[in-house]
Amino acid sequence: MSEKFEHEELLIRTVLEPEEIVEIQLLEETESSLNIVVMVTPDEYIQSYVRPFRKIGYEFYPENSSIIKLQFQKGETFKYNLSLSQVN
Repeated sequence: MSEKFEHEELLIRTVLEPEEIVEIQLLEETESSLNIVVMVTPDEYIQSYVRPFRKIGYEFYPENSSIIKLQFQKGETFKYNLSLSQVN
């Protein structure tokens, strides 16, 4: 597993409650980006995750999001693309 992903996973865990997390998965890694999928329980209103992810540097992209999936990104030269979904 990539060091960048391991570091980012630890960072993500700092803004989520352990019981909310179903899975944090590395979808794809390239030389210029990391694609991460975060699956959470359906206990919270999904929009409530926008603020915690902003705290760790992610920008929310509402135009690429839906009522069950949020899209975030951070980084300049190296991009972190994060997709957050609720499991049913």
